[in-house]
Amino acid sequence: MTIVRPMQKQSQPLIWGAWGGIVGGVAGAIAQYLGELPEGQNAAGLAAGGFFLLWVFANVKNRMASRKP
Repeated sequence: MTIVRPMQKQSQPLIWGAWGGIVGGVAGAIAQYLGELPEGQNAAGLAAGGFFLLWVFANVKNRMASRKP
């Protein structure tokens, strides 16, 4: 007996990454405005990190969804 999974919609990693970049950038800008960023960090670095993190999550989600049981 085979297990049949319903077709799942694939995630768009660039869209997920864009949202992560927006959230990371806004959080970084707020922290920079309040003077709470640690020495050596800037808001652009947090935006890039947010982009990369959610981009990886979307790719892993797609990979896990396409695996055969």
